[in-house]
Amino acid sequence: MVHVACVVIAVFGLYQGPRIDDIRAVRAKEYETLLTQGFRVFCQVNNVLHQAEDPAIGPQHFPQDGVRPWINLFIDAIGLGSVDPNRDSWLRGDGPSPFRLDAALGTGEYKIVESATTEGAEQYIVLERQGLDKLWLDKRNGYAVARREWRWGTGKPLRVRIQSADFREGPAGIWLPRNIRTEFFCTPETGPDTLCLTVNVSVEKIEFSPNKDYLPSHDGLLVTYAPNYISFIVPSLDPVSESGTLVDVEPILGRLSGYILVLGGFVVIVAIVCLIVFHRQIGRRHFVHALFCLGLAAAFLPFANGRWSVALAAWLAPVFLVRFLRTQRLLPGLILGGLVFMCASFVHWWKILPLGGWRYFSFVGFVVEGLYLIFVVDRLISPRLGGMKATFVLPTIWVAIEYFALFVSPYGNWAAVAHTQFGFISLRQMLSITGTTGIAFLVGWFAAIVNYSWEQGLLSRKSVIAMTVYSLVFAVIIGAGQVRLRFFPPERPTVRVASISVMKDHIYDQERDYMLEQSRREAEAGAKIVLWPEVCVYVPKDEQKEFFGRASKLAREAQIYLAMGMSASGDRFVFIDPNGDVLFNRRKQIVVPGLEDKWYFPALRKVDPLPVIDTPYGRITGPICFETNFPWYVRQPGKSDVDIILSPSNDWKALSPWHTYIACTRALELGASVVRHASDGLSMAVDYQGRIVAAMDHFITPDGQRVMVSHVPIRGVNTFYGRYGDVFSWASILMLAGLIFLSLKGSRR
Repeated sequence: MVHVACVVIAVFGLYQGPRIDDIRAVRAKEYETLLTQGFRVFCQVNNVLHQAEDPAIGPQHFPQDGVRPWINLFIDAIGLGSVDPNRDSWLRGDGPSPFRLDAALGTGEYKIVESATTEGAEQYIVLERQGLDKLWLDKRNGYAVARREWRWGTGKPLRVRIQSADFREGPAGIWLPRNIRTEFFCTPETGPDTLCLTVNVSVEKIEFSPNKDYLPSHDGLLVTYAPNYISFIVPSLDPVSESGTLVDVEPILGRLSGYILVLGGFVVIVAIVCLIVFHRQIGRRHFVHALFCLGLAAAFLPFANGRWSVALAAWLAPVFLVRFLRTQRLLPGLILGGLVFMCASFVHWWKILPLGGWRYFSFVGFVVEGLYLIFVVDRLISPRLGGMKATFVLPTIWVAIEYFALFVSPYGNWAAVAHTQFGFISLRQMLSITGTTGIAFLVGWFAAIVNYSWEQGLLSRKSVIAMTVYSLVFAVIIGAGQVRLRFFPPERPTVRVASISVMKDHIYDQERDYMLEQSRREAEAGAKIVLWPEVCVYVPKDEQKEFFGRASKLAREAQIYLAMGMSASGDRFVFIDPNGDVLFNRRKQIVVPGLEDKWYFPALRKVDPLPVIDTPYGRITGPICFETNFPWYVRQPGKSDVDIILSPSNDWKALSPWHTYIACTRALELGASVVRHASDGLSMAVDYQGRIVAAMDHFITPDGQRVMVSHVPIRGVNTFYGRYGDVFSWASILMLAGLIFLSLKGSRR
């Protein structure tokens, strides 16, 4: 009987399944493995706001530990949490209950409520801490966290729900999810159990190789955020990790020379392969000529726009692409040219656009279809027209596409060719009349004139006339620009503006104290305006009154205008005058689609106008970062006569300096000085003629010394573009319509 009893007890024990301590031991071992060897998670993040005005949004996006939630989403989803001993998870809130799973199970507060529940094809063990935390652990995948519901406090409404799926086994038997859905709920005071925010994370791959180049964050946790991936690594405490045994996974594409060789060479290879494949359609006689033109186009196109732009390449690339298209049969030529143009575009915007994987290639491919219309329309219409008028098809269609892209593209005029000519300051003076489309017209017309001369014979009478006309127009534009720069420079007086970056190792309230202290120091040095970059500090809603009081006191005592970029119930720009009064407290109206919000078209969304403040130092306005991509927003009717544009910004390395070039273009268009201070980017101040007054590169300036001091004119000038807008663009569009009409009329004959 004793033996029978022992068997019954043993069987009963097995039936009961694993104990809490068993589960804790498995999870603790897995976490130890992850923490000692490090891992990188490449994933896509998609946010969907449901209750954007709820005060919970602020703390969730900018938690007290100073790390953005999308960086911590993955480690919180697997139950690991932060390695900060004082705060093991930003999801946990400020309560004493641990969120990290092995620590939580060690409290003795958890019980197994269901030892074998089935949902679909999966089997789970359900654990619960009464009224606070409930977990569904995958029995077959090492007790991985498949679902978790965490409340605002014991007995309070739901705070967050995490659901993970598609678990795959990695090294040492570690099971990690590839799809994570995190749902945040409103505060109990504003909307108990009301869905506030949904964040979907799709993991593309996971690498288990530490990277010593990542920047340190809090308490030893190394984190890096990029538009298309989030990365985590916790260095081993073993001293051997400092001896060079860490794997350096920095690719050669991180170096400029590597990009030129690899990416430029890739596009050229694509062009050659396409020519070989379609050589029969091209014909043997034209094969060498086609190889020459398409090869040169492929060599210049990767550097004709975007991240790796070179001013000369922007002029030469369309010359050879147009030449190739006009000398080939219609369909094969357009297909080959389109493939090369698309491959080059993938190079242009690599890591500039906040997209990755298939989203990046699909979006860029879609955009390319629009931009490639410039060359398609030219190929279809120009041959139908004769003489010099045929040379105006390419520039006018280029202007039309760029102009309509301002309203159709969710990224504004990122792709305007004018930004490639940032260093050509005498040419850029024309922006005060035409806007960015004026340079697009010149670049397109140059390509058309060269091709027209090529077709007519370089020394023929028609070619000489065409090149002479273009040269005279170009000389007048450059000469006028030189005259403006030489004889009408900005005059005194100027105002001293200091812009400050926060220390990277400061968190939460330390950031605020540091920024206020530095602002006081710059005021004592003579600054009259102090600018902070975008989301420089985080201020919870219940602490905003106290912090604004401190900031107002500083502005009053130091007699400065304090312009603060911050996260305070949203991405905000707060402007305080020397009396301590808040002149405006505006929320960012145009945010980055795919990164800060779901996909949308900014031109179709109702936005609040920019405030314009009269001060002793001129009329001042303040677009925030991405908003400067949209000339129609910065140049508002009746408010174009601003003197200084202060733009708090926050970039990433791949976006620098391209985004700064875009923002500084507004100075020439509107006749106003621009002071743009960017965290993780190139900060720059320019006067209303585009002269660089001051600049600071975040990536080469030591931490703690990132202060840019500039003296900018307190008075701007009225410009034709600022007052009358896109007159030149519409004139070009009307010219294009006339050319299309003439081509159709000629074809009927």
